Amino acid sequence: MLQLFSLYCVVTCLAGASLTAELPPEESQPSRSGIVLVDDFQYFPPGPLALETAPPALEPAEAPAPIPAGSDAYQYSAEPQAQTLPALTSTEHLREAVRHLREAGFGEDADRIQRQADELKEMRLQEVAEKKKQIAELQANVEKLELELGMAAQYMVVFSFCELDLNKFRSMKTTWESLVKGDPKKIPAKNEENFIPSGIVDEQKFSAAIQTLESIGALKILSNKRVCAYANQPSAYLSGEEVEVIQQTAGGPPTVARRLVGETLIATVIPRGENRSLLKLTSEFSGYGTRMITSADGRKFPEIYSRPLQTAVELKDEETLVLVSPQAKEDLVVHFIAVKVSPIRPMSSRPAAAETP
Repeated sequence: MLQLFSLYCVVTCLAGASLTAELPPEESQPSRSGIVLVDDFQYFPPGPLALETAPPALEPAEAPAPIPAGSDAYQYSAEPQAQTLPALTSTEHLREAVRHLREAGFGEDADRIQRQADELKEMRLQEVAEKKKQIAELQANVEKLELELGMAAQYMVVFSFCELDLNKFRSMKTTWESLVKGDPKKIPAKNEENFIPSGIVDEQKFSAAIQTLESIGALKILSNKRVCAYANQPSAYLSGEEVEVIQQTAGGPPTVARRLVGETLIATVIPRGENRSLLKLTSEFSGYGTRMITSADGRKFPEIYSRPLQTAVELKDEETLVLVSPQAKEDLVVHFIAVKVSPIRPMSSRPAAAETP
């Protein structure tokens, strides 16, 4: 029996060893007891725990390049900006508080806040009245100083665009120089010297000459206007219509453009004191000529002529100045401007004297 039992044990061990050898090798995995199993069933003591290496931190993304404000992408990629409401004033805060209190049913508190709002409004009205009074006093002092210095804050510029027929004028056997007071060379001219001189004229003689020239058809008053100008600020007058004209280009065919045909005047009055002022004036008179110009596409446009003028003259108040546009020897028509500058004085604020019975 013992021999049979020994033989059974040997066969069992051999069969188990053969089955174990046929199994595929397994990866080492830690068991619950901490024992590590390997292919050859050898035992290794556990070593120190190894911490896993942390993944590298994500680098911050680079900021996108700014988009130019003028590009199309800027218009579509820009985030909408939050619209901010204007801050409430103290009076509006009180008004809102009264409304909320009344909606919540606190009528007495709302009445108390309403009285505070009314008091604050009255204080603001009194403050406005005091500020206006201070402004009026300062304005009166400024006007007084301007009156002492011979200056004004506003001026009235009266001007007339005129057209003179030289043939009819020469038939009168008179001279233009008889109307001019002073040396015309004192008036700066940027172009060629005028055949009819510019200068300050005697107003009465000039008005009489204008009436005489009009009566024989030698003079046409194209426009007679008034412009209110603030001191040291340009004031403009434009009259006419915008039309299509031919514009010559360097090295290319003529192109069609638009421009104003009529009268243009820009005046700037600079007070000098002692009832004198410097008048800076830029004007232009343009009209239709007799010729026709053909464009590249075959369209025809009338010729436009222009008479520009630019000067700066120091004048006394109420003096009349005649400024003649540049002329050519073959010109038969002369354009000039008669201009006068007058200060605008404020109306007196003194009360009228009481009538005595």
